[in-house]
Amino acid sequence: SQDCSLVNGVFYYKSLAYHYLNNHKKAIEYAYLAKEDASECGIRVEYNALYALVVAYKGAKKYSIAFDYQEQYNEVEDSIINAGNKSKIQALQSLYESEKKERALAELNQQTTMQAFQIKQRSFLIFGISSIALLALFSLYLFSQRRILKNQRIASEADILEHLRHRLE
Repeated sequence: SQDCSLVNGVFYYKSLAYHYLNNHKKAIEYAYLAKEDASECGIRVEYNALYALVVAYKGAKKYSIAFDYQEQYNEVEDSIINAGNKSKIQALQSLYESEKKERALAELNQQTTMQAFQIKQRSFLIFGISSIALLALFSLYLFSQRRILKNQRIASEADILEHLRHRLE
């Protein structure tokens, strides 16, 4: 492909050189040589070969042939522009998709952070409620133990008084 481009490039520049030397017959000859394998060498080489043909035929004042090659040249130019636009559109599409994914990832990270925070809050809330409940149960236990001890002491004092009363009688 590089050899092809090089050979066609030589024919292209020779055609232009002969055009500027007003040797339009030679300019047309080299332009045709540049065009011969141009389509196999790539769209840019074909573009240059068509340009050489347009210039050579205009110089030879063969405007109808120049016009035909100008139309082909314009079609190839449109293809090149469309290919460039297509690659730009693809690049923009790719950029849009990656930004969209980045936004989605950032949103997921934010949701994950929020969920972790909510889980922590719930854990603290459960710990706090559990602590209060345990403290209440422990207080209730202590209260009931004091009451039992107090009742036992009263019962014991009542027994002692009963015993003393029996003794005094």
